[in-house]
Amino acid sequence: MDGSGMTVRDNIIFNDMYVDENYRVSTTSETLKKHNIYSATLTYDGTRLKNFINGEIDGELVYSGYISNPGNNNVMGIGTNPSGLNLPNGGYADINVYSVRIYNRALTDEEVEVNNKADERRFKKEEIIPVYTEQQLLKMGSGEEVYVEQENKTYSYNKGALYEYKNDIEMNGDYTVIADKINKGEIFIKINENEVKSGDNYYKYNSSYTIATNKYGYVKDGLELLLDGIDNTGNGHSNTTTTWADLSGNGKNGTLKNMTASSAWNEDSLVFDDNDDYVLIDQMNYDNVTMEIILSMESLSNTKQSIFSNVQSGGYHIFKWENNNIGLAVYIKESENYKAPGKLYKIEQNKKTSISGTYDGEKMVTRTNSEYGYSNTKGTIGKPGDNTYMVLGGNPKGTIINQEKFAGTIYSARLYSRALTDEEQSTNYLADKARYNL
Repeated sequence: MDGSGMTVRDNIIFNDMYVDENYRVSTTSETLKKHNIYSATLTYDGTRLKNFINGEIDGELVYSGYISNPGNNNVMGIGTNPSGLNLPNGGYADINVYSVRIYNRALTDEEVEVNNKADERRFKKEEIIPVYTEQQLLKMGSGEEVYVEQENKTYSYNKGALYEYKNDIEMNGDYTVIADKINKGEIFIKINENEVKSGDNYYKYNSSYTIATNKYGYVKDGLELLLDGIDNTGNGHSNTTTTWADLSGNGKNGTLKNMTASSAWNEDSLVFDDNDDYVLIDQMNYDNVTMEIILSMESLSNTKQSIFSNVQSGGYHIFKWENNNIGLAVYIKESENYKAPGKLYKIEQNKKTSISGTYDGEKMVTRTNSEYGYSNTKGTIGKPGDNTYMVLGGNPKGTIINQEKFAGTIYSARLYSRALTDEEQSTNYLADKARYNL
């Protein structure tokens, strides 16, 4: 007798308080469903007995009084109804319990809501959103139309609309009309680190952009070159080729020069041994640019080194200074000089480093694993002389490497004809981090 408790009867939550020599009972209206996770709260402030389900009030009873102490100084029990210190004499609950709180006061409605939100983040399994087709994913936000054969339906995507999702989604041919509801604003799907998978590739949409990514990072809008050491041929790893295949589909393959394929390729990277070796790519001169590279250096030196470059009295490159600082440098035509962000990253020996540099005509940025530097530099990128080729491993002049040779290992390289946003750079870094164990 006496005390307080929460019980489940016929899949309804009953909240019991022994007040004024009788049990006062308040029930919820929601019928509990199997396998769902619920946050249930009971409060009593001496005048009102309230039930909450998932942070929202769901039933109350107005009754003034005091809660009587349970008989025999009864212990608190979870999962059953205790009687003193004896074995439980009530029914056993067939439930999973994730957390329990008990207070010596009644919480306010706002406090109950805050606790519920914390529980949602920690324990609740979000509802799986039905899958998209790959064609739908690539067209979202473009203003274009896409015909989905499996549904015999054409979708029109709002120009610039933001599409987000909240669960890992396996693309298994189970196509739905979910995109139509998103377009109409009937569904808002929140973002996290989960993936939409199609075989070995995955696609992501962040909170501001609708650009598809796969395992290599961003694969649309301005990507001109993608070299990846794990998959250097585009058809699985090979260490016998003198071609580093451009995986962006633009055909700007890199050709190994003064390098023996059997000795230059590691399992996931290409080794430059400072013996006039380099990778010759193609002419890649753009008004705006993003350069991204993953590298490591087995030994450091006090020499300048162009690492990823088309520089010859113009152009841009990922560059190492004498003090082993590394970052982007761009030739600004108006000032007739090379400019770099104000803060540069000091490379560490034998440590894989992700470097990303961007310039959009106004702001220059270098990002690394843990550093960020920028400068406001308005101007125009000066085109390199002699239509210089892009080169990995040195500073090109035409097709001849004549100075500042790179000694180290390169794992991947990307080049875009636009400046990536902070979010896009972060997404690429996360793809690289998982792929190369940065």
